[in-house]
Amino acid sequence: MNLWRTPLRTTWNADRFDQADWLAAQESVPMLTDADSTAARDLCGHPVQDGFFGLYKSNPRLADTPPAELEPLADLMRRGIETPEWARLRERPLGFDCRWHRLNGIG
Repeated sequence: MNLWRTPLRTTWNADRFDQADWLAAQESVPMLTDADSTAARDLCGHPVQDGFFGLYKSNPRLADTPPAELEPLADLMRRGIETPEWARLRERPLGFDCRWHRLNGIG
């Protein structure tokens, strides 16, 4: 898959490097793909992908004007990031391997 030509549909200001991280996560945990597809039927866009971006990006920012079709998901993300639970997850997301980041000089 050519990441530079694959469209990125998300409510976050995300780039191809974020997308590469998401694809690596899907490869490591294949059920993320099914969970994202199931959640998309109930909402829109890619809810699990966007949750991943919001939790794992070092400085996540929602897009100023997300695509209109993603507005319900953007609203959910806006409300979610204001909760204490979100802040706790950002401290150390489930399955987060701090050793990899330390070894690579990140964080």
